[in-house]
Amino acid sequence: MARYEKEIIRPVWAEVDLEAIRENIRQIRRFTRQGTKAPEIMAVVKAEAYGHGAVATARAALEAGATRLGVAIPEEGILLREAGIDRPVLVFTPLLPDQAETFLDYSLTATIAGEESARALSAGAGRRGQEARVHLKVDTGMGRVGVPPGEAPGLARKVAALPNLEVEGVYSHFATADEADLTFAYKQLDLFKEVLNRSEE
Repeated sequence: MARYEKEIIRPVWAEVDLEAIRENIRQIRRFTRQGTKAPEIMAVVKAEAYGHGAVATARAALEAGATRLGVAIPEEGILLREAGIDRPVLVFTPLLPDQAETFLDYSLTATIAGEESARALSAGAGRRGQEARVHLKVDTGMGRVGVPPGEAPGLARKVAALPNLEVEGVYSHFATADEADLTFAYKQLDLFKEVLNRSEE
């Protein structure tokens, strides 16, 4: 039997309502404004904004009040930069030491989960006379990436002591936040709070 060589094209399309995305951000702002000072809202636009179009979605979200963007890998952040978007962009995948120059070239905010990567970014920023922004990722139970909770306070102190780095935040990833039973999510939250408290000692 001859092999079928033609490309398979499925007759489908997606209609993306950017005004609905803007309204989502406005609603989030409405709920976060009470009792907060200048709330930060990150619009996550990884994987082409989950198929909605990263650049268009990012612009719509920022227009409506989002203050920063989140992506999975540096290439997605570079796409936003090349489209002229200059707002803070956090890359969720932890920085590898040999990616430091790329992060500095495109002013991407790095996720740190190890000391070697932090040192590479610090050194690169120092050579350029720049300051690089970083967030620490703590693995409280998702089991993908991040520093283990027991090592997180020590890493936080080491990273904070490095020159040319600004530690903007610390975050984790709730593994079961979309499930009806939030027991595990609350355990993760308690562990995360414990890490924060120990990091401040």
